[in-house]
Amino acid sequence: MIDLAKSVPPIAGAVLLALGMISPALAQSKKAAAATEEVVIVEMPAQQSRVRAFLSRLLGKGKTATGSEVLSVPKGRSSWLKKRLEALGCKVVKLRANWRHILGRPKTPTELTPAQKEVLDKAKAAPETMNVGVLNMPNADVAKLALTRFERSVGTKGQGGPPEDRYAKVMLPLDATRDVTLIRTHPPVFTEKGVTWNGEVEDTGEPALLMLWKDGHLSGHFGYKGRVFVVSHMGNEVHTMREVDPLKLPPDHAPGLKGNPATRDASPVPVRPATPPREPVVAPFPDAERKALEAKKITIDVMMLYTKNAAKHYIRRSGGPAGSWRMEQANETFRNSGIPNVSLRLVHSEAIDYDEREVDQFDTLYRMVDGIGAFKDLKKLRNEKRADIVGLVVDDPNGCGLSTRVGADADEAFFVVHHTCAAITYSIAHEIGHIIGTRHDRLVDGIDSPFPYGHGFVNGTKWRDMMSYIEGCGACPRIPFWSNPRVKYQGEPTGTLASDNARVILQQAERVANFR
Repeated sequence: MIDLAKSVPPIAGAVLLALGMISPALAQSKKAAAATEEVVIVEMPAQQSRVRAFLSRLLGKGKTATGSEVLSVPKGRSSWLKKRLEALGCKVVKLRANWRHILGRPKTPTELTPAQKEVLDKAKAAPETMNVGVLNMPNADVAKLALTRFERSVGTKGQGGPPEDRYAKVMLPLDATRDVTLIRTHPPVFTEKGVTWNGEVEDTGEPALLMLWKDGHLSGHFGYKGRVFVVSHMGNEVHTMREVDPLKLPPDHAPGLKGNPATRDASPVPVRPATPPREPVVAPFPDAERKALEAKKITIDVMMLYTKNAAKHYIRRSGGPAGSWRMEQANETFRNSGIPNVSLRLVHSEAIDYDEREVDQFDTLYRMVDGIGAFKDLKKLRNEKRADIVGLVVDDPNGCGLSTRVGADADEAFFVVHHTCAAITYSIAHEIGHIIGTRHDRLVDGIDSPFPYGHGFVNGTKWRDMMSYIEGCGACPRIPFWSNPRVKYQGEPTGTLASDNARVILQQAERVANFR
């Protein structure tokens, strides 16, 4: 008898099964058996005993499952097997040859609703957009399999599977003619919302992050040769792939704002100095303190508001201007950085009747703090939702975002972000980082308070971390990591003793989580 519970990985919302061989009843000649088709059980009936008995007979006496997820049968017999399993109450899908292509190009032009067309037109008109393609998802169950299947349950490099695991790869269309292969580098993370997939582009090593939601739609983004590609859901099986030039995105903070995030200054956005500033001498992070902090599970509750202008750029709330996807993005950066015990939780989101075009981000931010105009009931709503931090997503391309100050107290735990940056540059996490106590890289911010080690990290011209400015490295890409000398990215440390924002987050997250 096959123990299904032990033979498959825990895939949310589905029971998948793999058999390493077939019974003599299905076997043909060795030559014919070499040509196989694959079938996957994506849902088991409530009563599984009949299915188990059938599969036990199919395998033959003494045969066991391999622990992967696909049933391979000789070519031409998959339809027979599919019908038998469906008769037993299973939901079964026959895998196509290119089943790891989780999104596809439609064979005929997709008919869009007026709302979908409006969102698509806005994306095309954005200055940072280079191209937008309409795609479809052939089968959400198969996409889940592609994102979560392992060649073996525990690979030599952990459950993420080693690079040679052929099932660690998925493919996506870049445009009308080109595809890209993404390789899973970490185990998939299952949440109440769906599954988060973390990897990199096969031929460039640039980071990739995907989220398959429980209702079957896909969100995500990845870098490729200096561009950022964003996957968005448009309703039903319709998705888009948007190519963005990060050099055409707004600056991290609006012009005229420098150093402390919301301190007015007549200077322009800072530029890279001729020589990097000298780092102060910082004592190592004591192991005992670090381990004690890592043992605490800290959840920071976030309430997100969004303007009607920002909402016009999106169809779905989960991937929209203030949806759960933004929290998943941020939480993945914490996991990447060795601080998975810290997480953000979206406790409430709603639209607010506010026209951000009338004022700049600084004034909008402090209207929130002071409860002026459209924000007069914000304090009451925040208390009702017990939100530690409140954010507002706007349509204001003058800057990516703004928070009140580094290490803000409870009364000042507010921030504003431009919707495009929230989707592409981790701006929500960046601004929350300021509130917790993290600073930019020293190339653009030389202030060493409140923590001398609380700075972002720039690795030459290769990449920059979550808190570093693009000006600090000659337009290098941002990676979803917080500076941390104990964690490496592509074999190189992501920080130093004097650039360790992960330490700041570990030490300060509980303070922020107690704001409400």
